[in-house]
This record gives sequence, C-alpha cells and structure tokens, in this order.
Amino acid sequence: DEDCDNFVRCYVDADGDGYGSSAITYDANNSSTYTPLAASSGAASCDAAGSSAANDNLDCNDTNDPTGQAINPGATEVIGNDIDEDCDDFVRCYVDSDGDGYGSSAITYDANDSSTYTALTATSGAASCDVAGSSAANDNLDCNDTNDAAGQATNPGATEVIGNAIDEDCDNFVRCYVDADGDGYGSSALLYDASNSSTYTALAASSGAGSCDVPGSNAANDALDCNDVNNAAGQATYPGATEVIGNDVDEDCDNFVRCYVDADGDGYGSSAIAYQSGDPNTYTAQAANLGIGSCDAASSHAANDNLDCNDTNDAAGQATYPGATEVIGNDIDEDCDNV
Repeated sequence: DEDCDNFVRCYVDADGDGYGSSAITYDANNSSTYTPLAASSGAASCDAAGSSAANDNLDCNDTNDPTGQAINPGATEVIGNDIDEDCDDFVRCYVDSDGDGYGSSAITYDANDSSTYTALTATSGAASCDVAGSSAANDNLDCNDTNDAAGQATNPGATEVIGNAIDEDCDNFVRCYVDADGDGYGSSALLYDASNSSTYTALAASSGAGSCDVPGSNAANDALDCNDVNNAAGQATYPGATEVIGNDVDEDCDNFVRCYVDADGDGYGSSAIAYQSGDPNTYTAQAANLGIGSCDAASSHAANDNLDCNDTNDAAGQATYPGATEVIGNDIDEDCDNV
C-alpha cells in the first residue's frame, strides 16, 4: 500500500481463476473496487480467495463464464479446438503433413517449439489450426498423412476407389467388388455398400489399407468374372479357368466359346481340330456381359460335337454326317455309324 490509503492496487480477475486481466485495474478512487486491509499493516494480497483480484495481468480471457475460467497461463492446452487455453499465444494443433486439411493422430505441434505453432494475437486468445498453408489441422482423422500423392488423396472426405485395396475415405473399410461364388474374381454388377459395414472387409484404422481378396470374404479387387452366380457353373467360370470344348460356355471369360471345327458346314464338328483360344478368328464372338454363346450358330463353321466322320469342305463331306441318309452300295458311310 504505497500511498497509505489502506488499499493495494490489483488487476481484476473477473473469472476467479487466479489470473488477472490486462484490460482493467482496481480504481484507486473507488474503495468499493478494492480489498480493504488493516491500516496498521500497510499490506494486503490481491490474490486473496474470493477477491476477484490478482497480482498479475496474464489472463488472456477473463470473461466470467466457463470458457474464461478454463483459460489462464496454468491451464492445460486442448489440441485442435482453436483456443489458446494456456495464454502462450499459440494454439495446439495436429500436424497435417500432406496438406489435405486433415491432421494425423501420430504427431501434435510441440508446445515448447513456437516455430511449429500458428501464432495468434495475445488479446484474442484464439486462432485456427486450419489456416491455409499452415500444415496444421484441428482434427486427427487422416489415416494417411504422408506428404505424397497417396497421402494427399487419402482423407475422410476423399472418394473411395473400388478394388485398389486402399481406404481413401478413412472409414476403416476398403471398397470391393462382390465375389458371390468365391472363385477369387468379382462381378461388375454389384459393389459393396459403403453404408453397410457387414459387406466390407474390415482393416486396421492405423494402416488405411486392406485387401478385398481375403479368402472367404466374398470380395474381389476386380470385376472380371463373367458368371458370379454362387453355384457350380459360376464357381467354374472365371478368367484363367480351363475352357471346355463344345459346351457353349465361356469358362475363361474371354468372350469366346471353344468349339469343334465344322469345315463343311453340315452342323457336325471334326474330332481332329478344335478352335484355338489364342486365335479369335476361329471363335464365335458373343456379348461380353453374357460370357456364353453357341458353337452351332449358322454359318459359323463351328460345332459343339466332334462326330463328323468326313469334314472335308466338298460335296462328299457335306453329305456325310450323323443322321445323313445312307446310300446303298457306294462304299461310303454317310451317317458315320461305322457300318
């Protein structure tokens, strides 16, 4: 009490958190704003409990509400809320290494290293971690914060790519094609539904990646299966399957069926030659989405059987096949019955 008026001059601590405000001080001419003290002592404390006064002016938010009461130089800094709780002129942020607007859960800005912080005005007590170009974020939701193309394309707002075994949108699931028949190849007709986690292959949140080709998952990274019906036929039909000759089924999904040659065009094939899978000119083409066609198509010179005993493309060959009329006494087996 330098001026012996029985009052000490204090900073106002409106929110009662023990730290005063730089904006207002107790008025020397207004005793009602002072803490009285005994004249004989000539001393008193501004930090007396319940006095709403303080010896310092370090509080950056002295508003008398829960927010103000939680902000002072001794408070614990909360990460990612754009509030400077400890009044050090910095807000605590999550690192956004790849600059996609989402932070990493692995690293936070260091309170002792001001170069890693976004500065703010002391009087405001607030700033944003999401300032453009700050490499900081208010959240830690990014599942890949590596500063490269993959990291920049992976965040909670990204579009999920189907069948690449990457969790772009950080929902702990990868988007797959359905493999209903479990043969390892997916269907182009159906996709795993993002809103139905039971149709997804779960993966560790920290990795942001998983495989649609997990055995037993009924999921696949590709949509190359031309028959994904869950039955024996579907399970035997997929890229890489062995093509069966003459059954009108495209087992290997190459858009062709494997046939016997019908050189003479009489509807019956030869046992000597089969259509070659590497030569599309020897195949009967069919719609890609069906994966099935007929070797017996008119004018295809193909057949599902190999029963023709003379497939030479001449009059004799054309008149010789199972079911032809046998001519008596010409030494020719027109109907291929070996008699």
